[in-house]
Amino acid sequence: MPKQDTVAVTGASGHIGYHVAVILLQRGYRVLLLTRRINENIEGLIGQGAEPLLCDLFDPATYLESIKDASAFFHLAASNTTDTSRPDEIVKSTVDLTETITNCCIKANIDTLVYTSSVVVLGRSESPDRLVTLEDEEVSPANPYIRGKVEAELFLSEIAKSGDIDVRRLYPSWVLGPNNANETPPHRFIRDFIEKGQRFYFAGGISVAHVEEVARAHVEALEKGRKNGRYLLGGQNVTFREFYHALADETKQTRPAFLFPKMLMVFAAKVLQVVARLSGLGSPPEPSFVDSVVGSYSWYDSAASESELGYQIPDLHTTLKTAVRDIRLRSAKINIINRLSVPEFDGDAPAWFVTGATGWLGHRFLQLLVDGMREGAIPPAPIRLYCEEKFRDFFQKGEGIDVVFGDLDDKAKMEEALTGVGTVCHCAGLIYPSNTALLYKVNAEGTKNLVDACICAGVRRFLYIGTDSICGRDSCGQKRIFDEATPASPYRHYGRSKYQGEEYVLSKTAEGKIDGTSLRGFWFFGPGAPPRQENFMGMFSWKRQIVFGNGKNYRSITSVDNLANAMLLAAKSEKSVGKWYWIGDSKADYTVDEIYQKLAAHFGSSYRPFYIPAPICMCLNFVDLLMSMFGKLHPTIHAAGKFYFDIAGTIEAAQRDFDYEPVLSLDEEISRIPR
Repeated sequence: MPKQDTVAVTGASGHIGYHVAVILLQRGYRVLLLTRRINENIEGLIGQGAEPLLCDLFDPATYLESIKDASAFFHLAASNTTDTSRPDEIVKSTVDLTETITNCCIKANIDTLVYTSSVVVLGRSESPDRLVTLEDEEVSPANPYIRGKVEAELFLSEIAKSGDIDVRRLYPSWVLGPNNANETPPHRFIRDFIEKGQRFYFAGGISVAHVEEVARAHVEALEKGRKNGRYLLGGQNVTFREFYHALADETKQTRPAFLFPKMLMVFAAKVLQVVARLSGLGSPPEPSFVDSVVGSYSWYDSAASESELGYQIPDLHTTLKTAVRDIRLRSAKINIINRLSVPEFDGDAPAWFVTGATGWLGHRFLQLLVDGMREGAIPPAPIRLYCEEKFRDFFQKGEGIDVVFGDLDDKAKMEEALTGVGTVCHCAGLIYPSNTALLYKVNAEGTKNLVDACICAGVRRFLYIGTDSICGRDSCGQKRIFDEATPASPYRHYGRSKYQGEEYVLSKTAEGKIDGTSLRGFWFFGPGAPPRQENFMGMFSWKRQIVFGNGKNYRSITSVDNLANAMLLAAKSEKSVGKWYWIGDSKADYTVDEIYQKLAAHFGSSYRPFYIPAPICMCLNFVDLLMSMFGKLHPTIHAAGKFYFDIAGTIEAAQRDFDYEPVLSLDEEISRIPR
């Protein structure tokens, strides 16, 4: 292809970069993606014709020769974060990388470098009557991300003056929209609001931009922009109150009711900073950052970009709708499910029926089931998913995958959906609802309803996903590792609700009405982890890590991939009918200290445990007990109150009866956790 048709792009695995690459492909460019890993965005772009190059962006030797055919280079890769625990690393990822990329482009004789800066380098306004322009600048960077962007901006200003390369800089504001595979801070903020709501707002304002318009402006800057041009890409300028109210309307949450005073917010940030510094726990925002944001107006003048690049600013509700939809789609893993397709199968092949496909285990099981069919390890067959009605608008029809929408209390709907089904994989379940009555409604009654529907529909094979909470804990200290003879001793409402479901499956199997098997997992690890697991992993960027207890208690772990493989093995095993099994790692007796040490090493940090004494853990356990008596459940208190117990089990029965062997070890599973 001619040189002018080739462009290189970094950051295409991220939010803006993905959309920039899409538009470039639509306009006929040859697009070279410089990336260190393949994620769903890169896969999608490859499907549209982009060419990936796996490389280390800090090492020009890995990509210099490949970009010499390019006339333009879009540099969007950066660590967009409010984290303060790794300041040097964050600054380096912006400044050093920008310098390396720029010098490499000059060496490769690339004509134009299109660089994504940020409005953070321009600062904020103290008055809603004055919009920030390109003439403004941030003089007191309040966190490592801003400092990195400011230093990179100074470097590029000098490069532009030198004339060595045409550098065109764009300054997006708070960007929202679809295809946010890596969940940027704005989307994480909205996800938290969807899950928890918020009762307060604060003074000041924000500028909300739509990712597709921001990306289009990047391409227009290449095609229409001025040499060394700078373009401000603000969004709709709204107060925080207006933003929160619009977000509440889009998410059906309660509107924040009261104004939180700036003085109290800054004071709270200072207290948290002192506590974090003394204890080594947490990485709260810098008080200077809170002071700079609260009460000020991040409102920007985008008039020049509108006139020169045709940049447009959608209204706030339009932008929020796309962001909320993307967050919900990803939280339920439907973005992954929508990409799956079953290979051609015999029209009479009995279907697989899967509940809970929008959950952590369920979506992963579905992926491995389809992979097994495509690789020839599993006979191709139709797949039928049973999902909640609220997900109806998110699913796209996949080849060989049907979706039936209904609840687990609708026996008639389930009985109809079970027509032609050979195996039921019941992955659906609740763990942490605020009201414990829902545990019994879903985990116990929902399972009973599904089993009854199977009996009526003539479906026999039934796989149930149990839990270590069915046996609870080692209460006497004499037998620290569960085995197949360990009697049930359900822990709190969750354990009792899951045990009731398991009992029903196995009792109906004993009556000869179905062929049921229950597989009990431990502490889950694996791809597609929910936010609670991601938040836990964030602790390993702190100076110290919280350990409830002395760290010497045993905790078995379960890879979701290993559990999914166990389901596939058990499904064709007659020996497993009527039994329950522990499914975990080949090593049952990992101590918490061992697990934490491995995680700390993975994240490149030192393991410095902050042990919470057993008496405090007992107090938390007692608080959890009291809450449970009133039908209430708090995830953190519940988990902390039992974390110091031995909760471990041997997999010998599964190995004996259906040749289960863990495919992934704990070390291998940890290596897959994003850093």
